[in-house]
Amino acid sequence: MTSHSLFIPVILLWTERISAPSTVFGKYFITTVPIMNYSQNAVTQYIVFSFFTHYMHVLEVIVHEKFQKPSVYISIDQPQSLTETVLLINMSLLEINVRTYRFNAAEEFSLMVYLFGEESTASFIAIPVSGWGNSYYVVTLSENPTIQLVSHDMVRIMVTFKFADDIATWSFMNVSYTTGMTMEISLDKWTTFPIQNCTHFSHSDNYDISWTGTKIMGDNSFGVVTGSCFSKTFMCEDAKVTHDQMSSDAAIGK
Repeated sequence: MTSHSLFIPVILLWTERISAPSTVFGKYFITTVPIMNYSQNAVTQYIVFSFFTHYMHVLEVIVHEKFQKPSVYISIDQPQSLTETVLLINMSLLEINVRTYRFNAAEEFSLMVYLFGEESTASFIAIPVSGWGNSYYVVTLSENPTIQLVSHDMVRIMVTFKFADDIATWSFMNVSYTTGMTMEISLDKWTTFPIQNCTHFSHSDNYDISWTGTKIMGDNSFGVVTGSCFSKTFMCEDAKVTHDQMSSDAAIGK
């Protein structure tokens, strides 16, 4: 009698965590707040940072700026928020538009940024520094667009403008930029540079030209937040919650 051996192939499976550059979870965030219009009747606004994590255990998030709390503690069922009151009447436009905020933790978390007042509101989900890139195509709406550049390290950035209207211009430091012209910007670490045409304290002069398709490249990674100066709620019929942090070219589709 012949003996036969039975061989059963065994396939070992293991899970692999795949992390794309576009993920909104990370251990280190540098962010800014949206640029928004405001009126003389609504000069108090509130910045709110909300923190979330998928970890069951309590995670400490270190706050690098001057808040009442030097850190916050979060878990999967315990998100937390920090709020800062901003009196815009006591601040220059430069002070409002170039503020940066830094947060880090030993494990991954996500961050949502809000800015709201009586006449306006805006929010976006921040992308961690690990998800930044050095090449972007930006997307904006047509009404009063804004672009904010945020740095982690020193970076030299080239902005090549694309306007929806080929005869449109945008002026900065006595230079009128048209489609195809390039602006060079050098940023120190932990800084923000705003590109905007907001009309503060007035709603009469709109700039209705989209900057979608503008190309931004740098010699180091950096973050890009785009939006519109007008984000209105409460007394206004239109609600334009228009801000977002852009994914880099390398992260598109991931």
